[in-house]
Amino acid sequence: HRAAERAARFAVMPGTVAPLDRPLVESWSVTGVAGVTRVGRLALVTSADDRTVRAVDVVDGRTAWRLATGGPAPAERCLGDRSTDAVEVLVCFRGRSGGGAPGTVTAVVVDASDGSVLAQRPTHLPSHGAAMVGGDLVTVQQRDRVLDVRRTDAVTRAEVWAARIDLAGGRQSGSGAGRVRVEHGVVVVEGATTGVLDAATGRVLGVWHADGWTASPLQPALDGADVRVGTNGWAVSGEAAAGRRSSAATWFDRTGRPVATLDGALVEPEVSDGSLPEVVLTARPDTRELVATDVAAGRELWRARAAGTALLRRDGAAVVAGAGRVASVDLRTGDARWDAAVPGVVPAGGSVTDGSTVVVVVERSGRARLVALDLDTGSVRWEAPLPGDVAPLSQRVHDQVHVTVGEVAGRVVVLADRLVAGMA
Repeated sequence: HRAAERAARFAVMPGTVAPLDRPLVESWSVTGVAGVTRVGRLALVTSADDRTVRAVDVVDGRTAWRLATGGPAPAERCLGDRSTDAVEVLVCFRGRSGGGAPGTVTAVVVDASDGSVLAQRPTHLPSHGAAMVGGDLVTVQQRDRVLDVRRTDAVTRAEVWAARIDLAGGRQSGSGAGRVRVEHGVVVVEGATTGVLDAATGRVLGVWHADGWTASPLQPALDGADVRVGTNGWAVSGEAAAGRRSSAATWFDRTGRPVATLDGALVEPEVSDGSLPEVVLTARPDTRELVATDVAAGRELWRARAAGTALLRRDGAAVVAGAGRVASVDLRTGDARWDAAVPGVVPAGGSVTDGSTVVVVVERSGRARLVALDLDTGSVRWEAPLPGDVAPLSQRVHDQVHVTVGEVAGRVVVLADRLVAGMA
């Protein structure tokens, strides 16, 4: 009865998949892939051969629609709101517009349901890129000594809000470019000047500047802050000093109010049942420690030699993978509810869960496999090979993990070199 209740509770949470009580097998696959973006129930697959963006429905692998990139230049990327499966509008940037100034591309606004073009116009790529919130586009453009942050309707270009962040030193680090992302309702602008804004209102919740500049653009200064967002707030590392960042961090609540000091970098997982939200996990890679802090009480609860990646939170425990082991750690006490040896586990390869089972990527004899663990006991429930001719995980592409597994619209999707596959 408790297992059924737990499964029902997890079934409605973002990031969970269909029951994992039996080995997963390939249900569909696409090869010749140059890049993949997850948008709602679609996997936007950029082809390496015919320069198109294909919208693949992850349920059955059917191609819902295609979008030609146009011209000799491939699409830079297609954007959609990653926080919901009910995505209605996408924005794709493609080619260089005819007669446009250098750096000008065509922004194509697409109906996610059928691929029809809702709007198309030349635009200048913002220096910090762009991100989507619902049907709106958030852009960050550097103008002299100011970062101009705007949220506009993707179709009509009507302004929702505009905000300004003053730059320290008059520029961003290195090339002058940064990055923007939206997570859990906040906009994070990364770079030597780092800012956090409320995604709904545009209110600036915090700004941090790097404390030093380097003469060479090939060795830029550190970002003003390392911001990692959780469901109830975010952690900001201390300012950089002497080219290194302090291990201390500050936890901010959703209003931008600093409420607690943390030791280490935030390792909160995406998938959580919401239990013990006041307990925040951080990691100290230098000492290989996992640290739990009660941010409501403002005190450290425990620390343990348990370096690794937090995969999920469930029933007051965090499941952590690293160093050939997967363990379930009690968030209040730090005690291991179970600790399982999983040789070859690749924590950065991602995981999927249905609330009763967690599936991780492992490397066995130079090949990638999926291993499912029972979340109550840590025992292995099943193993299965990955689809296609996946190269050994020890071979890296640009220092990135070679194989990852994740959830898209409640389905298991595997990404590998030039391959995307659905598992069921």
